[in-house]
Amino acid sequence: MPVAVIDLSLLPDWTHAPFWIALAATLGWILRKILGVVSRRMPNHPVGGALVAAVGATLPVALAAAAFWFVIGDAREALTKADWFGPLDTARRIFRVYAVFHFAFHLTQVAQAYFQVLADRSVNKLDDVLVPIGGTLLRVVVVTYGFIQCVTVLNADAGTNILAGVGVGGLAFGFAAQDTIKNFFGFVMLMIDKPFELGDTIDTPGLTGVVEAIGLRSTRVRTPDGQLVTIPNGELANRALTNVTERPYIRTQHILELAATTDAKCTEEAVAIVRQVLATHRGAQPAHPPRVHLEKLSSAGPVIRIFWWHYPASAWDCAAENERLLTEIRRRFESGKIELAALPPVR
Repeated sequence: MPVAVIDLSLLPDWTHAPFWIALAATLGWILRKILGVVSRRMPNHPVGGALVAAVGATLPVALAAAAFWFVIGDAREALTKADWFGPLDTARRIFRVYAVFHFAFHLTQVAQAYFQVLADRSVNKLDDVLVPIGGTLLRVVVVTYGFIQCVTVLNADAGTNILAGVGVGGLAFGFAAQDTIKNFFGFVMLMIDKPFELGDTIDTPGLTGVVEAIGLRSTRVRTPDGQLVTIPNGELANRALTNVTERPYIRTQHILELAATTDAKCTEEAVAIVRQVLATHRGAQPAHPPRVHLEKLSSAGPVIRIFWWHYPASAWDCAAENERLLTEIRRRFESGKIELAALPPVR
């Protein structure tokens, strides 16, 4: 069996090849550390910092791949006669493809940083959800395409076969994962309609709570009693939903039932007292002044109905102001000898 012979005179410093590749990788590692420090000192320039960090992260691989590529290229004429040149040449081409997509993978961080800057300028908190999800999807695309390119280096027809297989597999996956696809499109609809943002309190049949996270498949809501409820996006997108946080005010109403012995003069005085107290309401706005009126007369006694609106829609501030107003009304009723109807006994 003939043995492949290599013309060593044509081999330019081939024995030093591992040294040059190691030197290139070491230089890349040193530059990565330096650029990493530089990027961390750029907090006011997130996009520039991400770009510097991305370049630094890829230098060790890029320089090693470049050294490998050129060393093998210089020795190509001498190595062509060797039986193991084919696998070696394939390895350097795969290494080159890997270096390119390794750089592309880290560049997705730059794109994500750029869109994060735009999201920070937006008042819509849903943009903060879209940015990391978009970055993840972009990285998945880069990794998938890079894998196909590496396989194509090994076999030119393999990439085409993989793409064809992806098409057939995608159809089968679509039938097998209908709920997942439904939830993904539910996520898309939530992003388009934007019925709520992160941190908003929502009210939907069977659930009330604060939106803590929005994912591709589901949304997580924290209920008032502390439970974390996960709702599939497909289901949430089809629900009737109330965004409690978006309300500009809170409307409160009370019914004051006076004692059956209350005469007309005391009734007029009671209405006047309530109107005077509500005039001091701290959360009132001219668009919605407090409303007080005598609703009905009955054998059980006169009934006064109260409406008032509290700005802004802070539930705890509204509760505190409600307590203050009712306490003041009760105090003035007692001073004016106005009696409220007796409550039925608790059984």
